[in-house]
Amino acid sequence: MKQIKVEDLSAYWVTAPTKTKMLSKRPDWLPEGAGQWQVKTVIDSNGNVVEKTLISSQPKGFMTQEMIDAMPRDTFTPAATNPERIPVSFIGTAVIGPRP
Repeated sequence: MKQIKVEDLSAYWVTAPTKTKMLSKRPDWLPEGAGQWQVKTVIDSNGNVVEKTLISSQPKGFMTQEMIDAMPRDTFTPAATNPERIPVSFIGTAVIGPRP
């Protein structure tokens, strides 16, 4: 497995196209208010997300591992530059701002 920067992900894996779903309410896993979190993500050689581990959350408790586990998981296809289907891991940051 290769550790990469999130900005290099598209050189290895691209998200499989999915139809956008309109939600009638806020998902249970999405926290309310403003905050951010970091997650380590592992994509295997089949393009499946096999691990999402919460690293940090600001403010503390804004995001939990239980919420991370409830999030939908993307499926990826190998990028043209990744014919060997190299598994990767990366750390990503998500930010939710305050409502205007």
